Amino acid sequence: MATAALLEQARQEAWSDEQVVSRVLAGQTALYELLMRRYNQRLYRVARAILHDNTEAEDVMQDAYVRAYQHLSEFEGRAKFSTWLTRIAVHEALARSRRRLRFQSLGNSEESNGGIMGSLASVGRDPEEATYDRELGEVLEKAILRLPEDYRLIFMLRDVEGMSTDETAECLNLTPENVKVRLHRARAGLRRELFARAGATTAESFQFHDTRCDRVVKNVFSGLRGINEPESNGGLPESTMLSKPLQEERTESKARLFGHPIHAMLTVFPLGLLATAVAFDIVGLAQAGAEWFRISFWMIAAGIIGGLLAAVFGLADLLAIPSGTRAQKIALLHGGGNVVVVLLFIVSWFLRRPVPENPPTGAFVLSFVAVALAVITGWLGGELVYRLGVGVDKDAHVNAPSSLSGRPAKEAAAQGPRLAA
Repeated sequence: MATAALLEQARQEAWSDEQVVSRVLAGQTALYELLMRRYNQRLYRVARAILHDNTEAEDVMQDAYVRAYQHLSEFEGRAKFSTWLTRIAVHEALARSRRRLRFQSLGNSEESNGGIMGSLASVGRDPEEATYDRELGEVLEKAILRLPEDYRLIFMLRDVEGMSTDETAECLNLTPENVKVRLHRARAGLRRELFARAGATTAESFQFHDTRCDRVVKNVFSGLRGINEPESNGGLPESTMLSKPLQEERTESKARLFGHPIHAMLTVFPLGLLATAVAFDIVGLAQAGAEWFRISFWMIAAGIIGGLLAAVFGLADLLAIPSGTRAQKIALLHGGGNVVVVLLFIVSWFLRRPVPENPPTGAFVLSFVAVALAVITGWLGGELVYRLGVGVDKDAHVNAPSSLSGRPAKEAAAQGPRLAA
């Protein structure tokens, strides 16, 4: 078949990862198998080091490959493809580890792995030596798994997988110095004589054999059948089968104007007016200028009106946030705090109303306290948007088309910067 011939050609000509990626993006999806078979061993070792479980490690590998395919158009070759792919696998494994209610014991994990170290015996060695190698490999694997996770993952990538310090640092978002320190501590945690005797078998640990490799490739392609081919304009492929997105769930705003949340658009006006009013109060106190206080009086009035209007649309967004989530708790604190801010300014305004040019001390105190509280609620608002994804388009990415274009965010603009790999 043409597909088999193409795969054989790629193997014989030793196509680079970048060449394979470009052809997959051009529509030759079958070539994706080459990338999977090249890095099955590495991804398995990384996932196994984090999760301690063979089955979950395979699940992570499959998820990582599918997600990498979905976002293949974002890979630009600034880093090695293997590094980019490994980072995705690390992210998936760590996310799965955090979701688990409890870690399986090492003993249960070892019972479930079916003796993966059984193949460590070297070809041509006598039975006694083969048994020694197998037992030594089992001891080494258990010793590695007993290392703290931070050290174990570094050791797995550097000493077992053979990645460079810079590649490991990029995969784990660490500095090369941190990688070196953690690797030194990982090695110090293992007995020197153990590694002196097991040096020849270290690279054979955590093997991922052909049958399992075939199973992963088959399962990944089953998942890819529901994914559209990458578009010629470099857009992100859309998955119709994958139930878990690369990013955590986002909550879109229900009240929008020209494609953007109305609450976020309105909030800047009352905050700017009220903060400026307090600044004018400070200038008035410094210069004993009644005119500054009069301007502050009317700015507070305008800020209160703007704040009440923004609160209406903020309430609509709050009701759209799933109950029981951290986002809902932060939103309640953010909204409640802003209500208090507006109430303090309302009281301050009424205290100023009899003689706006000469506000009482209490009016100043209330305004200053309200601004200080607004700083806190502003941080909570930033947490909602930038950390928890409230009000953010669920398909947002750095090359999305304009909100005014009418096109969905998951499409890519014709031109523009792209994510560096």
